[in-house]
Amino acid sequence: MVPRIRFPSSYSSITVLNCKIPFSFTRSLSFAISNSRTEISSLSREPLNQTLLQNFLKNNCKSGNFTLDEALRFFDYMIHTQPVPPILSFNILLSALVKKNHFDTVLLLYERLISTGRLVPSLVSLNILLNCYCNMGRVSNIATFTALFKGLCMERSVLEATKLFRKMIAFGCKPNVISCATLINGLCLAGNTNLALKVFKEMVNGNAAFGAMCKPNIVIYGTIINGLCKDGFVDKAKELFFGMKDSGINPNVVTYCSLINGLCKNGFVDEAKKLFLEMKSRNINPDVVVYNSLIHGLCCVGNWNEAKSLFVEMLDQGVVPTVVTFNVLIDELCKKRRIDEANVLLEMMMQRSLNPNTITYTMLLDGFCLVGRIKDARKLFVSMTNKGCKPDVYSYNILINGYCKKGNMEEAMSLYSELVSKGIRPTIVTYNTLLSGLFQASKTGDAQKLFDEMKVNKVVPNSWTLVF
Repeated sequence: MVPRIRFPSSYSSITVLNCKIPFSFTRSLSFAISNSRTEISSLSREPLNQTLLQNFLKNNCKSGNFTLDEALRFFDYMIHTQPVPPILSFNILLSALVKKNHFDTVLLLYERLISTGRLVPSLVSLNILLNCYCNMGRVSNIATFTALFKGLCMERSVLEATKLFRKMIAFGCKPNVISCATLINGLCLAGNTNLALKVFKEMVNGNAAFGAMCKPNIVIYGTIINGLCKDGFVDKAKELFFGMKDSGINPNVVTYCSLINGLCKNGFVDEAKKLFLEMKSRNINPDVVVYNSLIHGLCCVGNWNEAKSLFVEMLDQGVVPTVVTFNVLIDELCKKRRIDEANVLLEMMMQRSLNPNTITYTMLLDGFCLVGRIKDARKLFVSMTNKGCKPDVYSYNILINGYCKKGNMEEAMSLYSELVSKGIRPTIVTYNTLLSGLFQASKTGDAQKLFDEMKVNKVVPNSWTLVF
């Protein structure tokens, strides 16, 4: 029997792609639904199938020759069948219901479809919703449009969101700061910063080609500056930052953080330091993200002493360090072979109830192996697993390499067997390290077996493999 559709007794909102849109129904469905349940029960005696469904969608929906009960029954069948039909099929059914003025029913069915989490609506789906809102007198609500393309942006359907944004004016709605910020943020998150920049420029210049006539605020500036920095367009980000200040909008901690992080990642640490001092002079307190960005930047250019001083300042200012903060410092100390100092930071982390992650342990493993302290590395590896932190293939590769360099191929191969037994896929680095160690130990037979196993596991040899 096909499950009957069940509607809640009342709705105060409809969810569109995880976004709530408020609306009030213009008429009650109680009588229609109570009648349709009786009809559906009798209709369900004849099982539905794909042939009947396709015929219904192709012929009945196109001609309008169907009842509401039949539509509800086929909708029930569609959302419960496996595999679920494409969104196009649902669009055909919902569109047919709109043509028969069942607007409130369409909204309820759409809510039910989205709640399954099995399909992502298309632009056509949203157009159907817009038609419902238009006929119900709700289309003038800018919140409706904003929620619709916010949902699309959350689903990374930014091109669909952009098309919908352009249609707002056609429906009598002018984009506001919130709707523009939503679109720009979605475009930046999807890596489409160039298009986000076009919308932004239109807002600044008052050019209505895209429909954005409002002026950008601090949130929009921060979003576009962050997007530009992530894409490596630091010069453009700087230009917008200073243009923002010239237009009378004061940067906040988020804006400073975005630009400082972008400058540090692109090697402009001195400029980042100037911005850091500037924000403090404006009584804007740097947060942990700002400190982490600048400490990492200083470490990257080899300025350890200043990075350490900044860490001390951070603690003095009451800014609580994160795992990222400690990882940056530990990594730098391990690279400098100052493993004991790195170990002190590990202890400090745990004293602060911060749990080291796999990255933390892997960097320390590398540090111990780098200075030849393989026994300490092994103890750390055991401690890592005992504390519930699972080593990954990089952790294993580092320890395997350490044993190979010591000529202890028995331990190296034992670790290889262990990682395989745990379901961790060896990489070409794993095999190259072991092959090199086996050949140096004159174990050519074992090396040949390992090479054959590598091919079985479909790991493609590279130029280093062929050297052996």
